[in-house]
Amino acid sequence: MVGVRSSLGLVRRSCEKRLCSFKRTLSTSKYVEPFTLSPAAPRKLMGSIIWVHGIEKPHSDFLELSFLSLKPKYFRLVLPMAPSNSLSTQQLASSRTWFDANNIAKAPEEVEQERDEHGIADSVAFIHSLLDAESKLTQPESIILGGHGQGAALALLSGLTYGHKLSGIVSASGYVPRSRLLESPGVSAANRSTPVLALHGADDSLIPEAVARAAYDELRRRGVSVDLQVEQNCGHVLSQKQRDMLAVFFGSYY
Repeated sequence: MVGVRSSLGLVRRSCEKRLCSFKRTLSTSKYVEPFTLSPAAPRKLMGSIIWVHGIEKPHSDFLELSFLSLKPKYFRLVLPMAPSNSLSTQQLASSRTWFDANNIAKAPEEVEQERDEHGIADSVAFIHSLLDAESKLTQPESIILGGHGQGAALALLSGLTYGHKLSGIVSASGYVPRSRLLESPGVSAANRSTPVLALHGADDSLIPEAVARAAYDELRRRGVSVDLQVEQNCGHVLSQKQRDMLAVFFGSYY
């Protein structure tokens, strides 16, 4: 573990010197440039993984996991960070949130229309701008978009409404927001058949399995290809078993 941490420190210091020149194109100033890790030159870039953090975990929590353990060789890792917002419905330590989400329903019939449509639209536009920026470095078909918790919800909305085909979409401990974006513009023809891997814990107390399962069933009715994997005795975490499934998924589509 000491060797891994030491290697991670060297990788981070080296890659920090090669941060991408991504510039925000949105009019708002609340979004910041993402943290990126790129293969050392002169290796040819083969693709990118954009991983969107949730409210519970900052983007830095996924650095060691994604870069050293799961990220395919010669792929870029992009870790965007949510803006600082006030939360009206969730009392959590972090104030960084992609949008002000409703209280998560405990049953599928209790799911309500999202009230922060403006915040959702802004964050989806931001993720789309990241996808556009990565598409200038590699092909959209070589980009996987994923996330955890609220970040998974944003990844699903952003990926399914993006106009260019992606390699895959990952939702870990996530859900599908009941947003108007799913009605208009709706699921894009480009990504209707894009593989979606959904990982969920049967004991998730923040996003109950029944709520997540009903939302993924609705996506299937819209023609989306969803592979839902539910792990027993697992909560709102990314378990080792789920990490192993992530590694297989990353490898399958590159």
